[in-house]
Amino acid sequence: MHEIVTSDWFLLITGLCSIVGLLLAIFATTKVIKISHKLNIKNQNITVNGDGNSTAGGNNGTI
Repeated sequence: MHEIVTSDWFLLITGLCSIVGLLLAIFATTKVIKISHKLNIKNQNITVNGDGNSTAGGNNGTI
């Protein structure tokens, strides 16, 4: 087992796999951050229009 672990080919392959894994992790993180920014509700302007503040989805007026 010691011969395999210290082999130059084994070290090269495991090093390349580590680099590819790091690049994939960075790629996935940037995608999640972009999606998170698109879903940020603080950047949306929400206005309520209706008679007596009654809007679709519920009656907020007094009875």
